[in-house]
Amino acid sequence: MSDRPDHSEEDRPDHAEEDGPAGAPDFAGALAADAGLLARHAAGIERMLALLPPGPDRTGTEAEQAARLHEECRAARHAFLARHAEAVYDGLTAGRTRRPRLADLAADAALRFPGLVPDAAQLAEERGRLQAHKEGREIDQGIFFGALLRSPPRARTSSRACCARPPARPPASRSSAARTGWTSPPCCSNAAARRPT
Repeated sequence: MSDRPDHSEEDRPDHAEEDGPAGAPDFAGALAADAGLLARHAAGIERMLALLPPGPDRTGTEAEQAARLHEECRAARHAFLARHAEAVYDGLTAGRTRRPRLADLAADAALRFPGLVPDAAQLAEERGRLQAHKEGREIDQGIFFGALLRSPPRARTSSRACCARPPARPPASRSSAARTGWTSPPCCSNAAARRPT
C-alpha cells in the first residue's frame, strides 16, 4: 500500500497557483537582497507544486497548473540572472580564481542561492522518474548554465574547467582503448584527449 497522500477530486486544489506567489519578484537591489527574494519566491512555488499530485496522477488541469508554476519560477530565475549573473559567477569562483566544473558550480549555487537551481534532493528525485513524469529540473539547470556561459570569457574558463584533470592520456590504438575502456571527456576538444583513430 502506498504511503503517498490520497488526492481525491474533492481535496485537489482547483487553482493552486492562486495561493502561491503573486507574480515575479522585482529584482532591483543588491545581490544578497535579490537572492533572498528569489529564494522565497521559489520556495512558495515548490509549496504549491507539493499540493498537486505526482506527475502521473495529475489531471489535465493540474498538469497545466504545474506547468504555469514552473514557468513562473523560471521567469524569476531568468530575471535574477539577467541582473546578477556576473556577481553570482564571481561569488561561486572566489573572484574567478577557481575553475570548478559545471556540475560543481551548480551544486554550490544550490547551497548559496536557494531556488536558483535544483538542489541535490530534487535532482535525485527527478532521476528516479520516467521522462514523461519529470518536473523539468534539467531545464532549470539549463537556465543557470546558459546565463553563465553566455559571456565568451566565462565560456572559455568553464570549458577548460570541464576538461580539467583528464582521466589519462589516450591509448595508442583503438584496440588499447577498447581493452582499457578509455573514453575521451565529452566536453573536451583538446587534440590530446581525442579518442585514437
